[in-house]
Amino acid sequence: MEFSFIFEALSDLGIESKPMFGARGVYFEGKIVFILRDRPTSPRDNGMWLATTGEHHASLLLDFPEMRSIELFGPGPTGWQNIPLETEDFEESALRVCKMIRARDPRIGKIPQKSVRRKKKSPAKRSLSRTITKKLLKKTSKKPATAVPRKKAKKVSKKSPKRPSRR
Repeated sequence: MEFSFIFEALSDLGIESKPMFGARGVYFEGKIVFILRDRPTSPRDNGMWLATTGEHHASLLLDFPEMRSIELFGPGPTGWQNIPLETEDFEESALRVCKMIRARDPRIGKIPQKSVRRKKKSPAKRSLSRTITKKLLKKTSKKPATAVPRKKAKKVSKKSPKRPSRR
């Protein structure tokens, strides 16, 4: 399905759209508000994934009775709720979500967690790091490290050991 009608409804708000997991994530004022998905795998999960929290599910269900949890995420409710693409009034529901975003409804939208990315070392630092590691290995052992077989642990009886009696 083409989701252009959704982008047209929000065009004057300055939304951002980014590819995400083979779908499109839509952001407004620093929050992710929904993801649009239409893929051949797991077609029951195609539609508009609302970014919300569990505390808002009941009130959102009053507005969108067809809304449900995303099956790809496993059983049970999650912070993401799906307005399925297969419902008869999908376009109407999606446009109602757009109106809620315009009204800055607090039930829709989450501040995304920042992903922690490891800073890549420059080639010079990687080379220096390898050289230092090699020198340290040479100093500590002349033979290359090998796996040491573990000894089997002795079975410990559950009885407490006998203590010498005091007299």
